[in-house]
Amino acid sequence: MGTVFYGLYKAKEYALSFTTEEPRIFQYEQISDDDYKKLTEKIKIFKEDIGNTTSGNIALNAKEVNSLFTRHEDFKKLKDIAKISFKNNKLLGLISFPLERFDLGIGKGRYLNGSASFEVSVRDGRLFLYLEEFEVKDKKIPAEIMKKMKSTNLAEDFNRNPEQSKKIKKIKKLYFENEELIIEL
Repeated sequence: MGTVFYGLYKAKEYALSFTTEEPRIFQYEQISDDDYKKLTEKIKIFKEDIGNTTSGNIALNAKEVNSLFTRHEDFKKLKDIAKISFKNNKLLGLISFPLERFDLGIGKGRYLNGSASFEVSVRDGRLFLYLEEFEVKDKKIPAEIMKKMKSTNLAEDFNRNPEQSKKIKKIKKLYFENEELIIEL
């Protein structure tokens, strides 16, 4: 019995070596007030397209998305979790995840601060956002920990929110092109 408890202790100790008690603090590059006004107008038009169930699309670069994280009410809950970039038509991010979101049984009050790549898609009216790779302190997260993390849909809160879910169901396609996120209705 002591061997089992020792094994669990060592596993927890190992997992905690990848975490910190403090979240990462991000420095977001801001767009000008005029550009932000244009961006919010673009968002407003896209929201109207969603509300009217018409076709439409929106293209956003990473700087615009990060500005939304810091200034737009609909996106502010992502502000202290991620700073994103698009490279080779992939979603990349500097991340500061509260560990308790992954239901690993450890880590309350601890953060995984690292860099990640993500798979993002819309299927059957649901938004999917999964970790593909995650590095902390220039080391890849061990496979046994990544397995659970990769199986967690990080967009599930959006899918559960009735108002957000209704909007997501209208999205036909979501993809990256020319270092922009494209969302089509």
